[in-house]
Order: sequence, then C-alpha cells, then structure tokens
Amino acid sequence: MSFVVVGAGFVGVCVAYELARAGLPVEILDSSAGVPPATARSLAWFGAVSGGTWPRGSEDLLHLVLDDHRRLAAEVPGAAYRWTGSLDWPPPAVIAPGMRLVDRDTVAAMEPHLREVPEAALHIPTDAGLDPLTAVPAILRAAQRLGARYRPHTPYREQDVPAGATVIFAAGVSTPEVAGVDLPIGTSAAFGMRFAGPPGLVRHIVAAPGLVVREARPGRYLLITRGDPAACLDRFREIFRVDGTLRPLSCGTVLRAAPASGPLVGAVGPGRYVAVLHAGITFAPTVGRLLATELRTGEPAPELHRCRPARSAP
Repeated sequence: MSFVVVGAGFVGVCVAYELARAGLPVEILDSSAGVPPATARSLAWFGAVSGGTWPRGSEDLLHLVLDDHRRLAAEVPGAAYRWTGSLDWPPPAVIAPGMRLVDRDTVAAMEPHLREVPEAALHIPTDAGLDPLTAVPAILRAAQRLGARYRPHTPYREQDVPAGATVIFAAGVSTPEVAGVDLPIGTSAAFGMRFAGPPGLVRHIVAAPGLVVREARPGRYLLITRGDPAACLDRFREIFRVDGTLRPLSCGTVLRAAPASGPLVGAVGPGRYVAVLHAGITFAPTVGRLLATELRTGEPAPELHRCRPARSAP
C-alpha cells in the first residue's frame, strides 16, 4: 500500500503529513516548488464557529477543527500559529453561540491602534491564524522526517504512478484538470498582499469594511481585499494609526477553490481520491487526519459522508 499526493499547498502537505504519521509510504508531487500562490497569499484565518452559513459537509467537520489545529501546532512547532481571536464589523443581526458583541470602548481597548473605532463589533475569541510561508515548509519537513518523499518540479503523469498506488489530488482549482475528472469546484477571487510594518499594529484578525488584515508574525501582515488593490494600504492607514513605513512584500490575486457544497473529499475512481476544500486552511488538518485513517483502515469516515464528490453534482 503506497500513496501519492498531488499538490504541495496547505491541504496537500496536511494530507501527506497525516499519511506519513499513520506509518504509510507517501510521495508528494509538486509541479513547481515552494508555497503555491493561493496558499502564500491566503489570509490563513480559521475558526470553528458557525453562523449557519457553512455549506452542508462543512458543518459536520467544524467541531473537530480547533482540536486538529491545536494538535498540529503541538506536533509541528514551526507552523507559526497565532491564537488571537477576531473582530468583525459591522456585526451581523444574529449573534450565534461562540460569538459575542463588544462595544466601542472594548474594541478600542482590544485594538489600540485603531483610527476608526466602530460602535460595535463581533468578537470570536477562538478564531486563529498561521503563517502559510512558514507553516507549509514546516509541515512538509515534518512529513519528510516521518518518511514522506517530496518531489518538486514534478507534474503528475498517470504513467509515472507506481502500480497499485493510491493517488490523492489536492491541487486546489487545478484538481479537475490534473485529475481528469469533472468536479463542481467553483472559484473565489480576492486580492492578497503581504506587507511589512511596525510590529503590533493589529492584535486580532480584523475584518473591517474594505479589507481583512492580521499580523502573521511580528512585523509581517497579511491583507485581503475585494476593493481597489492599489488603495489597500491607504485604506489600512485610514483604519489604523501607523507610525512608520508600510512596505509591500508580495501581492496578487488569490484564486481559491470554493466548492458551493463544501469540501469535496473521496474517491473519483479506483485508487483515485480528491481533497478540495473550502476553506482549505480551516479544514485541512481535520480532513487529512480523517482521510488518512480511512485509507489505512478501509473504513469510510462518517464525518466525511456529506463531503463525497458524488453528492456535489447539481
């Protein structure tokens, strides 16, 4: 029994790590090298609180998310997690369990560098994030220490797969093309930027009108906007008081897989599986663990029942 994971973004390395952790031989194919753009420019924000907006299969996994991320953080210290919680405004009309409404004074105390302080905001204490530029290499190295083999600059070719190997396609929006299957993936586009600035400007994950921003590690910030990319740092300065320079490090459009029905995880043919997730950062450790157990034991994971690709057809 051997496995090939196609794709070395956050989802791919999490699946490979869990297979290797289960003692299974695994090879990771990466058509390029390094952290893929969709992962590198991700805000890498995850949480497990549902406001009733997550699609079907996602709801079955949410209660597992935080425990799996905490386990991964403990096993792979270099993943650079930050357990900050989030602030979001304007707040929704309905406050679900796990959320709390905070007033203007509380927001100002939580984010002392705010220039624009809202009258109220939604606070989710359990929301967290990681730095994809450090997390993906750290998890990949951990998988390699457990015996996984990494092959960069190696596009997937069916004829190169060892006889009897099971292939897991975790290539995001490219999965249907690479795997040669028709999947209702869908995409979500936004502009992502990594920039440098004075440490500590943003203490939580902040979702304000016009942008979402968080500090990934001291002095390194991740920002996502669906507004004018050219004005995103100007908008940041409108929201936060900045004493110092903001320096863009990388930027570009983030095109993410966004299956409307939630994660797609399961067989698409004999010995061929897919793992296409939305949100990938949120669900990858959980799906990796469940899929590795399923492949090792041959017993379908009940938590993935509503994530099967066949259930995603219109």
